[in-house]
Amino acid sequence: MSYVFAFNLTEHKLYSYTDIGILLKRIDFSEIIKSHGEIICASSNGLNFALFNRRIDTITLIRFSQKKVILLKTINVEASLIEFFSKS
Repeated sequence: MSYVFAFNLTEHKLYSYTDIGILLKRIDFSEIIKSHGEIICASSNGLNFALFNRRIDTITLIRFSQKKVILLKTINVEASLIEFFSKS
């Protein structure tokens, strides 16, 4: 089965439709935005997003599926840079 995804980035919602236009699921991901930061970029297929939280200097990667939002990884930018330069 094919799916069509439509994003409302202003209201932080994802709509998942069948290929004939039947709404399957509406996912509100505003709580994820509040806790992990604003969207800074998306993958070319539009299903992977990077979020940046300026207050705590972290980048979080999330993936959307037809039924849910999956948190992939949260990276602390400062700690990662310190680790990288200490290995060099």
